[in-house]
Amino acid sequence: MSVSFLLGYAMGDRAAARAVQRAASIPSVSGVSVNDMEDISERINRLVLLCAAMWSILEDSGATEQQLKARIEEIDATDNVLDGQITARSSRCAQCDSMIAPGLTSCQFCGEPILEGEGVGPFHTV
Repeated sequence: MSVSFLLGYAMGDRAAARAVQRAASIPSVSGVSVNDMEDISERINRLVLLCAAMWSILEDSGATEQQLKARIEEIDATDNVLDGQITARSSRCAQCDSMIAPGLTSCQFCGEPILEGEGVGPFHTV
């Protein structure tokens, strides 16, 4: 598989890059400055580079494009919605039984830490 699939998936066929360029031409959009847009653009570019590097390592190890697509769908379905993104789910505090906002590593009410296996992972934390 070429990197084109990965780049196309990550960038939405360059739509994200075009959107960033258009937004950067506007001095301020709802309080978002040109510098903020440039920072977002740089982060997207680094993420695409990182994903391309990781895919090339996996591909060298024998992974196929079909396996990648299947894993993307599998991960996408973890929130019960096939929409091309992962939506963090809230969890319940073991200490005070309050609902904990998605992305937090501890209860916002009592401070009880949330364990890794309880709905918090490295891609869902703030």
